[in-house]
Amino acid sequence: MIVLDVVVNGVRIDTVRPANQRPREMYWMMVDLLQTLRATYGENVSLHRRMEYLG
Repeated sequence: MIVLDVVVNGVRIDTVRPANQRPREMYWMMVDLLQTLRATYGENVSLHRRMEYLG
């Protein structure tokens, strides 16, 4: 499962787990989320993707 880490000023603030794992829909969710996060936290916000393995 692909999850997104919200990083502000080099510190991980939150982890977002997309409901849909399709790449195109994840992309548009990331675009909308990044606009909202930049309005909230300022310009120093980034999203990092990582794999989370479920056991």
